[in-house]
Amino acid sequence: MKVFGPADQPFMTEDGIMAFALYVAATQFYDDKQPLVNYYTNDKLRGLGFNGLKPSEAALEATRTGQKGTVNYLFRQPSVEVLSAYHDQKQVIEKSEGLAKDVIKNLMNDFATGARGLEDTLVRLVCTIRYMGAEFSRMWQQYEPLIQIDEEIESTEEIQPDGTRLVTCNGFKFIGAKASQKTKEHMGLC
Repeated sequence: MKVFGPADQPFMTEDGIMAFALYVAATQFYDDKQPLVNYYTNDKLRGLGFNGLKPSEAALEATRTGQKGTVNYLFRQPSVEVLSAYHDQKQVIEKSEGLAKDVIKNLMNDFATGARGLEDTLVRLVCTIRYMGAEFSRMWQQYEPLIQIDEEIESTEEIQPDGTRLVTCNGFKFIGAKASQKTKEHMGLC
């Protein structure tokens, strides 16, 4: 591994989304043979459950079993414009209420009309797709979970005493995990 002096510091980031955006926008790795470092502290190794092993053995085992340490991606210094585009797009995403397709469409239109350059557009697209994709993947956590109750009953729909809707179909029922005690009693779950 190369040792860096004060005059030739690489641009380092732990932000995997930023690293991928820089990579897509053709920012070169500082060293193609070592594009990143994955390091472990003794505390991190203990926290991962590697007690009683030498640190070098624990780090190799952690890596082998897919338990990463702190990962820093190493790039040649990216342009100020590319970094600015990434940070600006992150703010746009955090403040926006719109759909991902609209954000992407606007970015593509800006590129097509020459309002944005290729690297700027690529960084913004990766940032948008990766951040909004992660948000999409966690969206299920915002909704009430349902419980499936298996039964042999025909498909029906009824309003419960507390106003919740109960849909029964083809051998099972769904009930919201937050249903009232009265609804649970009505369904015979208590």
